[in-house]
Amino acid sequence: MSNLEEEKFKRKAEQEMKNYELIKTVFTKIYDIEKELLNKRKSSFQDIANIDEDDNEILKNIYKDFTEQMDGLEKYRENLMKKIQEKLVPACKYYISNSKQAKKDIGKYKDKKKQNEKQEFELEKAKASRNVIKESQLNDEIKKSKLEIGNELNNIQKNMIVYERDRVEDSKYIILHFIHCEMTYHAKSVEKLSKLYKDINALNPKVCLKGFTDKMNFQGVNAEDFGYNEREFTNYKKSTSNIGDSNYKSLKVSGIEKSRRGMIQSQNSLNKIDEEEIAENQSNM
Repeated sequence: MSNLEEEKFKRKAEQEMKNYELIKTVFTKIYDIEKELLNKRKSSFQDIANIDEDDNEILKNIYKDFTEQMDGLEKYRENLMKKIQEKLVPACKYYISNSKQAKKDIGKYKDKKKQNEKQEFELEKAKASRNVIKESQLNDEIKKSKLEIGNELNNIQKNMIVYERDRVEDSKYIILHFIHCEMTYHAKSVEKLSKLYKDINALNPKVCLKGFTDKMNFQGVNAEDFGYNEREFTNYKKSTSNIGDSNYKSLKVSGIEKSRRGMIQSQNSLNKIDEEEIAENQSNM
């Protein structure tokens, strides 16, 4: 290997260290920012849950269920973002370590070459002084040294090819894993929020309007003049007795619409990128 090739290999190792250090920094920043935003969003949603709503039981429970579902989505995203620290950052560290090792191997190779050059120089001196014993000893050492240099060169080249093969493939999966986490979160959001929207939209807080006027003991006020319809709301209470009446039960959000299910299934089939696949790739690193 020429000095030019040695420098090329060395620059390659140094560049990959910089690249993976940058990727690691980016994902670490993303994780830290997401963690900070997570705490702020959860705190904000909790503020809604803490609203002092004593006059309308249905509205009170809308706030409660909205907060619970949003908090659940935040926890779901938190678990997905943890995979950045558990999977992606360690993968970057692995390749940083590999790049450092490649640079060390090149350094060892160069040291062996220098040692061989020194032995060659000593051999010429032994020949000039007709030191047969020294000459024979140096010939044996040079022969052994050249064999080690050849083996070292073969190992460096082989390792560099294997490194490059795995690096480009695993770099792709690092990016895909992050994209998959984002897709999974947004698909889950569509699933949960669609159902939550449908359930909340089906509720009518004005059902409690009559109770409010009675509670406030308004004189000469008819609730029907303000949108309350006794017959309509009586039928409404009967039709929604399973999810809400004067003893309103908390919304139970489960299942997804057919169109949403199709989207989730389609997303899950994309490249089949999941935790097990990433773990398998890391185990092969």
